[in-house]
Amino acid sequence: HTWSHVNLTTLSSGQVASQLMRTQAVISGITGNQAPYMRPPGGATNPAVKRVASSLGYHIVLWDRTFGESRAYYHVMQERGGVQPGDVILCHWGDVDAYHEMDRILSQLKAQGYEFVTLSELIADSK
Repeated sequence: HTWSHVNLTTLSSGQVASQLMRTQAVISGITGNQAPYMRPPGGATNPAVKRVASSLGYHIVLWDRTFGESRAYYHVMQERGGVQPGDVILCHWGDVDAYHEMDRILSQLKAQGYEFVTLSELIADSK
């Protein structure tokens, strides 16, 4: 993500790099690893953001479905024809209802034969 959840397309290349490097320093300090992926806040990206992210070792990943607190089930399971193989679901956690909705969604998707994989596995399978 970024340090201050700013729209990266409004920043200079140096500012984009600062947002990503500052965040990465904290992630690396805790996990000891470089995060290979980044999701720009709001999905806002452009060629400059992509160039900076790539130069820092990131793959930008966006989403197909959004899971928020309100109408989560509808947004994931029914909107635009429902979940499709390979979809990435963006999860925003909030209240306890969000957890119940996600449990409902995951249970139904599993019953439909979907498997849940890591982002690395999903990307590898798509190549």
